[in-house]
Amino acid sequence: MKILYVEDNLLDADLTLRRLRAVSPSFELEIIPTIESAKIRLDHVAENPLDVVLTDMHLSDGDGLSLLRHIREQGIPVAVVLITGLGDEETAVTALKLRADDYVVKKPGYLDRLAATLVSALDHFRAEARRSRPMHVLYADHNVEDTELTTRHFAVHANHIKLQVVSSAAEALSLLKDSQQDLRFDALLINFELPGLDALELLRELRTSLKTIVPVVIVCSLENEGLARQSLNRGATSVIVRRSGFLYQLPWELEDAHSHFELQRSEAALRVSEDSLKTALIELQELKDRIHEENIYLKKEVLASGSFGEIIGQSDSLKRVLQMAEQVAPLDTTVLILGETGTGKELMAHALHSRSPRSKQALVKVNCATLPADLIESELFGHEKGAFTGANARRSGRFEIANNGTIFLDEVGELALDLQTKLLRVLQEGEFEPVGSNRTVKVNVRVVAATNRNLEEAVSKGTFRSDLYYRLNIFPITLPPLRERRSDVPMLVRHFVTELSSKFNKMIDSVPQETMTALKNYPWPGNIRELRNVIERAVITTQGPSLVLAGLPSQSGSSSPKTMEVIEEVRANGSGAETLEESQHNLILQALKKSYWRVEGQYGAAAALNVHPSKLRSMMKKLGIARPKVQLQ
Repeated sequence: MKILYVEDNLLDADLTLRRLRAVSPSFELEIIPTIESAKIRLDHVAENPLDVVLTDMHLSDGDGLSLLRHIREQGIPVAVVLITGLGDEETAVTALKLRADDYVVKKPGYLDRLAATLVSALDHFRAEARRSRPMHVLYADHNVEDTELTTRHFAVHANHIKLQVVSSAAEALSLLKDSQQDLRFDALLINFELPGLDALELLRELRTSLKTIVPVVIVCSLENEGLARQSLNRGATSVIVRRSGFLYQLPWELEDAHSHFELQRSEAALRVSEDSLKTALIELQELKDRIHEENIYLKKEVLASGSFGEIIGQSDSLKRVLQMAEQVAPLDTTVLILGETGTGKELMAHALHSRSPRSKQALVKVNCATLPADLIESELFGHEKGAFTGANARRSGRFEIANNGTIFLDEVGELALDLQTKLLRVLQEGEFEPVGSNRTVKVNVRVVAATNRNLEEAVSKGTFRSDLYYRLNIFPITLPPLRERRSDVPMLVRHFVTELSSKFNKMIDSVPQETMTALKNYPWPGNIRELRNVIERAVITTQGPSLVLAGLPSQSGSSSPKTMEVIEEVRANGSGAETLEESQHNLILQALKKSYWRVEGQYGAAAALNVHPSKLRSMMKKLGIARPKVQLQ
């Protein structure tokens, strides 16, 4: 980075020079003492370029604001950072109005941050320069709602990109063929699902009938992603899938496509004419720098646009859940997350916390089902020294640790009744007493609870307090099981394959269609957690670039015939109004009877139910199922 430092205090200048060289040896610093000499140097910026002007506010022949004004009025392409020992708000506002890229006050430690400030200022200047150059894009899409949404988004977030909308591929082709067309398009944006002359046919027509080729970006739905990627072999520059946040990625894709196209054209010019070698190389470097700047700037926008981080999916049921979460996340309202095991309740709790005003404070997690009954009160509320045997020192509880943050009570339905009373008091009054203490502790905690139990049923049975249930159930969010959002399975599979391939240093870049079909059709009783485990096993055992399943419970993608036979028999004999535990109990019992109480082996109950024998034994123990003893006469 080349920096012009305008400073008349030689001691300050020398100190700054030494510090920047120590921190960033690649920085090249020129020191000039006056504004007039700086203007003379800037007159030669074309043949001797600069990246940043760092100017002191108070100089012997004027102030830094006048130099900033001169640079902007003359259109000199450099970033400007003002530095002063007497910072005030009015001066800072004036500097920003004159389009300074940053403003630094000489406070203790400012030299340690100066290198990072200069880099940030240069990034800001280049991003603003990029946005000042209009880009003309021809947009072919028959869906009026999509075109209006895209146009509004670009007007707010990428107003340097000018869209001309047509409703068919034929119109787009006609417009591009028109020799009288004064407007040159920098890129073509196409909806892959265009009716009539589709995107692939349009690409073929462009390649055969147009003298001037434009870069093409294809937008497609998730279902058509595989087919749309064929367009990359027919001249398309890139394909982007219509998923959450894709509109923030779209400007980057268009500019990236245009930049790569310009790169290719520049490289062709190099091969055609040696006379233009010097000019083409300069363009090439500028375009490479521009791509790098776009990556830095626009990838931050894409990252910021993600609604809920690792919560992946585009199904309607998930969208409704995320919309509810978006509404409640910024509030302090208690949230009850409901759903089967493995549906992502903890992930939702993290998302709610990260998008709340409490995100800078702790998210404290408590699994109410795993803690022993005699320790959970101490874990939640803390204890005093000597409160019980083994309490050798005072200990803060999870609620106290979570003060001003969020506490996540997983499996809250497993709490004992006496602890439910204390929890209710915390929710109502924000206070409690640690075990063995008369001291009242006040806390300001947001509570997010989760359970896979039916709390209404637990209330009716008397195992869960009704007043606590109503207090927790202010804003319930029910996460759909994976079998109700099968359209999300391909996205989840690709995400897990990418993540786990990287983790295990493998290069797996495709999932066969029959494998994806099997994964989509399987009912996933263990939901997303089970899906991730299956993919992890497959990634570990796969040897080539294509994913090979290593033991899906049913390779056909559905329950085995024996499993379905048992399920149908239980359904036929059942009342139709069973609880989840009762259904599990009856299903396992029926399978055991049909297999003559054999658990393992090809004809055992575990094989019929598609579960591991150890898992079946654990469920039998939990549900109190035991083989009847033979009565000897």
